[in-house]
Amino acid sequence: MNLYKIFTSLSCMVVFTVSVQAQIVKSFAPVYADIKKVISDNQSDNHYPKLLKRFLEMDSTLTEEQYYVIYYGQCLQDNYNPLSKGNESIQKLAQKVTAENYTDFKTAYLKTKDQYPLDLRSLQNAYILAYKFQDDAFVRKLQVPLIGLIKVIASSGDGKSPDQGFHIMNESDEYVFCNLLNLHILEKSQVGEFDFIQLSKNERFGKIIYFINRPQLSNKSPVILEEFVDD
Repeated sequence: MNLYKIFTSLSCMVVFTVSVQAQIVKSFAPVYADIKKVISDNQSDNHYPKLLKRFLEMDSTLTEEQYYVIYYGQCLQDNYNPLSKGNESIQKLAQKVTAENYTDFKTAYLKTKDQYPLDLRSLQNAYILAYKFQDDAFVRKLQVPLIGLIKVIASSGDGKSPDQGFHIMNESDEYVFCNLLNLHILEKSQVGEFDFIQLSKNERFGKIIYFINRPQLSNKSPVILEEFVDD
């Protein structure tokens, strides 16, 4: 079962795309030194562990600014892995879900999601399947963090040139972003921190969309990452 084909055939694609695009007023690239200051104060409501806990609880009161530091603040955590493939067991399971075993998938997702808190691909899969099998309450729950994170990426640039590329934390996030905005990927190339994705022609981006995968250059090295943050 191709989940992307299912999603593009659903009316929720229209709702999702409009929800994201209509709410992006301006773009601003992440400034990691500022994010570090915001999330490092353990007395603050924006201390990263507190924010991440609320995110995992699908707290609907999280603000756009808090989603922003949750997403981009992940690269400042000790367990950050820019090359992570996410929750592979859930991603594989999602390809085999039927009406009969959907509840088993949902249980497995809820049981394991905290181990991969910002795995956009698994979150996307859970959302698509919840919609497909009319689990409306779960759709509403999942839509909040999914739209929240996609809006963060969409607000980090305009995707129309290398220096205005969308900033992402993991290569797979590029594919989720394109899928959820109904952009058909033809080919991808990479030069340093810039990812160039060739698309079927569309009204918003034309033939190419650009991403900046800067934290991946840290290669998980605390020394290099610290230098990067202090720039």
